[in-house]
Amino acid sequence: MTSLTINKKFNGPPTTGNGGYCCGTFAATLGNSHDTPIEVTLKSPPPLDQPLQSKPTDVGIEIWDNETPVAIVKPGQLDIEYPKPPTLEQSIEASKHYSGYDHHVFPTCFVCGTARSPSDGLCIYPGPTPDRSQVAGPWQPYPELADENGMVRPEFIWAALDCPSYFGTFINHDNAKALLGRMTLQILSSNIPADQPYIVTAWPGEHDGRKRYGGSALFSLDGECLALSHGTWILL
Repeated sequence: MTSLTINKKFNGPPTTGNGGYCCGTFAATLGNSHDTPIEVTLKSPPPLDQPLQSKPTDVGIEIWDNETPVAIVKPGQLDIEYPKPPTLEQSIEASKHYSGYDHHVFPTCFVCGTARSPSDGLCIYPGPTPDRSQVAGPWQPYPELADENGMVRPEFIWAALDCPSYFGTFINHDNAKALLGRMTLQILSSNIPADQPYIVTAWPGEHDGRKRYGGSALFSLDGECLALSHGTWILL
């Protein structure tokens, strides 16, 4: 059993961790998401600045907050198709229509919060494309997100594809109240330098009762898909 802590900087809601960042941090306990998709199911909101325990199981890893289960991590399956991404210019234009500019439930969110600065948060603001088939926005990582080789660290790629998944899944339902229940992600390229701009997109999928599904992806400026994710959102 090992211990890990979610720093308070990486919040989603003010008092709990950003779902994508936490999923990426938990996924790292299992292995490298370059090799295979990793599925993380969140069982309870991850607390901030508090030691969590990771415990191996027959199929993966469980994350606990003392007696409270936080997450289940295991190898996953990712069989989804992604729509053609917009260009950088088109994603910048789409971002101007980001619904969070008018109303944001969590303005201090590390990924999509409008109260964070470009050197303090990811500042990804995905807005709908003209045909409303997907949301898109530009992303410029900052140096502190890089590893020793200058590549964006995996947990920040998980984070970058989390919040956009919400806005893509609920593209036609502004301000829907939902929580991330599960995220499955695979990083498809080992070459994602932190000093380059990228395009983030997300789109709606199927639904089942209170569950809503959506995809999200990270693209290079020439349209190469660098990371792909599938999210399950639970309507409150």
